[in-house]
Amino acid sequence: MKEEKIFFKNKTQKLVGVVHLPNNKNPPAVVICHGLSTNKDVPNRVELAKKICENGFAVLRFDFRCHGESDGRPEELTYSGAAKDLESAIDFLETIDINREKIGVIGSSFGGKAALIAAASDRRIKALSVWVTPHIFSQKEKEEMKKVIDERGYYPYKKDFNLSRIFLEDEENIDMFQIAKKIKIPTLAILADKDEIIDLKMAIKFYDAIKAEKEFIVFKNVNHWIMDNLKYKKQSMNLTINWLKKWLK
Repeated sequence: MKEEKIFFKNKTQKLVGVVHLPNNKNPPAVVICHGLSTNKDVPNRVELAKKICENGFAVLRFDFRCHGESDGRPEELTYSGAAKDLESAIDFLETIDINREKIGVIGSSFGGKAALIAAASDRRIKALSVWVTPHIFSQKEKEEMKKVIDERGYYPYKKDFNLSRIFLEDEENIDMFQIAKKIKIPTLAILADKDEIIDLKMAIKFYDAIKAEKEFIVFKNVNHWIMDNLKYKKQSMNLTINWLKKWLK
């Protein structure tokens, strides 16, 4: 097994990733998509990539635009742009020794929603595992965000990570239930019953609308940050690896 830092483009911006390669030839491949304002190098994400690679998969973890080592400012970020970044990551994977017919995607939170959007149209994606996602913004949330942007010119998500009007406009143009109808691949969803960001009832309604092989699991007494909980982190990783092995091996 080996690791290599790689660089690719989403047409105009440089994106940075790390590819983990198993010893076996022509392996199935997986792309890992991180959450909002995090990056590819978070220790839990590195651990996940290594565990999947140990199971015979090539793994690419990368920084979305406006994150980590990739180009762009947070104010330029949109879900649609992130979905295009994922498609560019798959373009890169197709240049190395992998099985092009067996590509899966793992995404958490923001990255999970981007993965769902991409999977609705990119038929190269053959299986999904998505965690604590999608965040389907309520009308109240959108109105509150718009008010802050009108007043300040930006929405402060975290320190030094501000979202702009184009993020909100993009969100308003995405119909996640239409996205659900277009997803035709095996989908594993891992949710949390105390999630303070994701509306659990809305998320379950979304997964109900997917007409494909699917499974959704709701962890009890845990919030959005399931990877900070040792028990649920281990379960999430094992469930995901087993799902990928079932559909991509």
